[in-house]
Amino acid sequence: MLNTKELITRVRANLEYKYKPAELEQVLKIVVDTILDATSNGEDVSLHGLGKFHARFIKGKRISNTGIAWLKDKEFIIKDRYHLGFKPSDAANRAVGKLIDKIDVKKPE
Repeated sequence: MLNTKELITRVRANLEYKYKPAELEQVLKIVVDTILDATSNGEDVSLHGLGKFHARFIKGKRISNTGIAWLKDKEFIIKDRYHLGFKPSDAANRAVGKLIDKIDVKKPE
């Protein structure tokens, strides 16, 4: 899994080491904070080549029959809520789709 530290290391290498890791970490943190701030205010954030971040509505529900004996006759209410949604761009889907060519092992004939 690519974590923040490794992401910064790869970005720094792609930028030919022009920036210090602390500078790139600060930029990354500000970008993430800005995306979260915008989506929490109902705005969509579109990044060309990656996709769109948006607030995704999830309708609440009432659960009364859980099928678990010790929870019998208890009712749970889950409220309406929003989660962070992401819709990848076609370009991003195509780029990730090429992974199948790297891991697809051909069957012996």
